[in-house]
Amino acid sequence: MSLHSAATILPYPELASALSEGDAAALIKLSNASQVWAYEKYISTLLAIQGSITPIDDLPPEILRMVFAYVPSEQVWWDETAWMLSLQLVCRRWRSVLLATPGYWVQGIDRVMDLYKRDNRSLLVSDSTEEDTRVQVLDLFLNRSAPYPLELTMAYMSEARCPGWRAFEKHLDRVTVFEVDAMDAADLQENILPAVTTEMKQLESLALDVDHFNMSTKGLDRWEAQNLPRLRDLTISSYLFCRATTVPSLRTVVLTGERYIESLSALLPALEGCPALATLSLHLDSNHRRRKGNKRRTPERIVDLPNLLHLNVAGTTSEIYSFLSFVSFPSTTHIQLVVNNVHRVEDPLLLLPSMLPRHHWSAYTSPNIDRLHLHKGTPRWLYSHGGCVSMRGYIQGNERLSIVPALGSNVDADGLVQFLNTFSACTLTELALDLRSRYHTSPFWASFFAALPDLRRLELLSQATSQYPDPELRKINLTIACEFLKASKGRLGTSLAWVLRAFEGCPGDLDQELWDVEMALSYLAEVGGHLERLELYIVTPTSKDLFPYRDPAEPIDLKQLATNGTASRSVARAYISRLEEAADVVVISGGWGFLEDDEQDLEAYINDDEDVRTWRTRKTVKDSGNVL
Repeated sequence: MSLHSAATILPYPELASALSEGDAAALIKLSNASQVWAYEKYISTLLAIQGSITPIDDLPPEILRMVFAYVPSEQVWWDETAWMLSLQLVCRRWRSVLLATPGYWVQGIDRVMDLYKRDNRSLLVSDSTEEDTRVQVLDLFLNRSAPYPLELTMAYMSEARCPGWRAFEKHLDRVTVFEVDAMDAADLQENILPAVTTEMKQLESLALDVDHFNMSTKGLDRWEAQNLPRLRDLTISSYLFCRATTVPSLRTVVLTGERYIESLSALLPALEGCPALATLSLHLDSNHRRRKGNKRRTPERIVDLPNLLHLNVAGTTSEIYSFLSFVSFPSTTHIQLVVNNVHRVEDPLLLLPSMLPRHHWSAYTSPNIDRLHLHKGTPRWLYSHGGCVSMRGYIQGNERLSIVPALGSNVDADGLVQFLNTFSACTLTELALDLRSRYHTSPFWASFFAALPDLRRLELLSQATSQYPDPELRKINLTIACEFLKASKGRLGTSLAWVLRAFEGCPGDLDQELWDVEMALSYLAEVGGHLERLELYIVTPTSKDLFPYRDPAEPIDLKQLATNGTASRSVARAYISRLEEAADVVVISGGWGFLEDDEQDLEAYINDDEDVRTWRTRKTVKDSGNVL
């Protein structure tokens, strides 16, 4: 076979003329394309084997450094410290690149060494030789990580309790994030505060925990923070927060523990020293809570917090009111009030007026809030009766006001209506109910919805966390739906979202709930009303996978519901023809695939990390010919 004939079976025959005589002679032995393909497989296999056992030689140093910077994030079972050090022994080039990659070594401090985490028991060593070795390795990692910023989390800093602390001293100017749990007052005074205020010039975030031990505050409120020009986030014990511990650059302040309302004279100047403050969280208490006749203070002046966006205040109604009376925050977009004495309030209907001063109440209720979410439950850590009702107010889908709880457990149906009257100046167009209440009489719900003349959308979420059928709550939901539809007669854009349960082992229960939906819609037709949009969310509640860790104070969002695909498909097939007669748009949410009917319109879209499939049927209006 000639060279020309052999070349024609090669992938690139025009290159054959450039081969040496020896290679050309080898090509003559190739008789067909299958042999060429076989040799290509052998060559690819050999190259793959060579690449798996040969160090990376061809990558540019910049890319190789990026690869090495991510290596320590992978968890391994053996000694991670020795493993990280062993990479520099692979070849001379790897060592030079690793030494020029400070991000690789800084992860060794945070993830691999992990000497100073409070849960690490490796510090409890009796062998001084082993201790010295650890300190030397730590010093090696610190030096090689320079000048990369350091983020340190420590349980303590004293040399006696923390061997190797001295290795950090010459690198404190690199620390940007520092979280420390002081062991005692001596550790705080002699080690932590001097290091923070004199050495950590680049510090951006500081979390100082001293709440677990009793100590005198004498002298501790005098430490100077003016040497921290970049400090943005501060988490500190309430009684340590004062004007001396603030800097103008602070944007987030979280005060741990309880702050006595009697110390407002020290708290307000501290807040005034944070002109850039955007987030504030604190828990108020009182030394004189048990004293009778404790009158509210009248502010001599109001401290303005012009850039505050998020405010979280916990305490009794009186303490919250007193604090809010002394401050103004015109730019705040979210305020959360956590009430810890709702069970002692004589008149829970006065809860809101007793917390929000008039100049704040008008700013955060009227006329902006357009959606209310009323839900039964309070946080697990908050002492209150399980029947308390919390509320959240929204403006154009964004949460603006949260009160936990907003109503006590002894509030009756009339009280709930009076509570709604508090928002009479608002234009409430949407309401979500997760009360699981026993307010089930038609007259009550009629007066309830009469207090909401602008309401256009109702979400029935009650019982969404139940594991078993509850006929009583089913009856309540039907009553609520009927009274809402009756009250919304003649309104444009009326929408009803209804969460239905398909209980495992009880297929008949879903039929009963769907019967309730049909009953409500038939009632609407009888009174001459019309529903523009109906949304059905079919869920199968189980203790295992439906909100197992949900905080009762957190409102249920329809987007959070794990819908049942089989039940949704069954509903679409059996009921949609009947339901569409009473609504222009019917939406059935479920994680199910395409249906067989080509005329059905299936839309798929991505919502966060979940595929949510929405099936819509549109009914043609015969008179106008428009599709709604």
